[in-house]
Amino acid sequence: MFYDITPEELTAIAAYADGTGPLPGGDAVTKFNALHAAFSKKLLKDLASANGKTKRLETRVSSLKKKEDERTAAGIFAETVPGLDSLDVAKALVYCLLQKRTYQMTKAKVIAILYEMYASWLVSKHERLFSHHPQASPYGPQFWRVYNKIDIKYAQYEDFKSLAEKSPAIAAFTKNAAEKYYDWSIKKICSGWMKSKPYLNASPTSNDGKWGKEISDAEIYEWRLIQNNKK
Repeated sequence: MFYDITPEELTAIAAYADGTGPLPGGDAVTKFNALHAAFSKKLLKDLASANGKTKRLETRVSSLKKKEDERTAAGIFAETVPGLDSLDVAKALVYCLLQKRTYQMTKAKVIAILYEMYASWLVSKHERLFSHHPQASPYGPQFWRVYNKIDIKYAQYEDFKSLAEKSPAIAAFTKNAAEKYYDWSIKKICSGWMKSKPYLNASPTSNDGKWGKEISDAEIYEWRLIQNNKK
């Protein structure tokens, strides 16, 4: 009923509210009260929803802040937040590289780019790009899951789409990495690694003569920051 209130009735109600006119007759006031009640109910519902979302967001921020404070108190990388499966990211990266007809497409190049991505993500997000750390090997930083299972000659759009559904930010980051490194030689990508502190500290000379030690996130972070400041 209240939806058929006329402009004339609204004008009369406004005049009465301002003290410049008499109380409107007929159904004008009834219609207006019904309209006001409906709007008030909708407004209260919207406000309640907004307050609920705000409280949930505040709780989430508080939880993240607490975890961040705990990590900072223990050393920022004491419990670095883990990311995705390295193989999922690697498949998406191979797909993007194949679209670019990349130069010198090898497993070593794919893994070298992944390590560059790992270091950059660590600096920008303070979390691991993957659910596991890179390890030292005779051939440079290694992600064994990728090395053992990746197919560098074949990848499909579904690999990239699947990553984008899990994390649009990491999918975009992966595409940008392919754009940056597709025409780099493996030597150019790896320059500086073999003499870097994180790699040397994970190599046999610092690990009882054994390969395979995880490379320190804290040291990767420090190394990459120094590299970035030199640019």
